[in-house]
Amino acid sequence: MTCLAIVTAILFACMASLYRDAGYLIYAVIGPANVMLLRASMNSKAYRNLQTEFHHRTYEWSRFTLVVIDKKQALVGLEFGWYDYYMNKDSLSTAPLFCQAREFDHLLAFFDERLPHLPRVARPIDRDD
Repeated sequence: MTCLAIVTAILFACMASLYRDAGYLIYAVIGPANVMLLRASMNSKAYRNLQTEFHHRTYEWSRFTLVVIDKKQALVGLEFGWYDYYMNKDSLSTAPLFCQAREFDHLLAFFDERLPHLPRVARPIDRDD
């Protein structure tokens, strides 16, 4: 992002000198300043905590109701129920667990050991859940 700010400043300064327009000089200052403010905000502790909280979820083993196996994508999904406050109803979601194709059987064995009581279903898993 720093390189983008530098390149943007140089580009607008060159355009200001070529076209003799003071508006480009204003953009040469404001544009890179905005990029640097964005960079600074992305390096803040609050932003990092937000991204960590969003991408790393913690679930209890007892919350899972189904193990979904998608051999075509080499994915294992764990289905769980949750209450959707926006829609005011109970919903089901599948948390996809990504792995390399060669580790797929090891992952299945791990869940056979951890969750032997859960039923297994072979179906495609939507990666956007």
